[in-house]
Amino acid sequence: MNQPPVFTHGMLDVLRELMNIGVGRAARAIAEMSGREVVLRVLDIELLDLAGTRQLRDLRGQINLRVSQTFRGGLEGCALFALNRTGAVRLAQLLLGKADEDVAFDELDQGALLELGNIVIGSAVGMLASELAVEVRYELPQLQLRGIKEAADLFADVAQGDQTHALVMRASLTLREDVVNGYLFLFFPGPGLRALINRLSRLAP
Repeated sequence: MNQPPVFTHGMLDVLRELMNIGVGRAARAIAEMSGREVVLRVLDIELLDLAGTRQLRDLRGQINLRVSQTFRGGLEGCALFALNRTGAVRLAQLLLGKADEDVAFDELDQGALLELGNIVIGSAVGMLASELAVEVRYELPQLQLRGIKEAADLFADVAQGDQTHALVMRASLTLREDVVNGYLFLFFPGPGLRALINRLSRLAP
């Protein structure tokens, strides 16, 4: 039986710093896209046990939006950017300058959030690839609205059979005075996660 990967607190701190640099770049791109000031921060990072996902309670039992994107090359895996539907509707309103009472979730809204997810994923994975000195190729992102009973239903089709853990990051995106929370999940086959751990162990104090 494979031993679970081990991230020390120091390694997670380094990873959080790297991810905040990456999503900072994403925030600037989103600001240019929307014409609005955007602040995007990674609040915390943890290793998610795919067999027990109680820590994702705010995603359970409701409809969630998810943007998924596979990446290959020197770093391989899949990333998910997830928001609950309420947060997704509000974020679309803010990005597109729609009225607060306009809660329709049309193709324009979904297109804006697909592009946002693509930017966030590309910035985060790109930062990791840069630290590992490898190149990555991205497949086209996909957007789905998924009704789930348990958080694991959100990524059951993404995690490979031999994967027992994933990295999950809780992030906040602020436009004007509104804050929308979401999650970024990173799924790596075993070698990719081990390579990341080895690199972080050299950077951590």
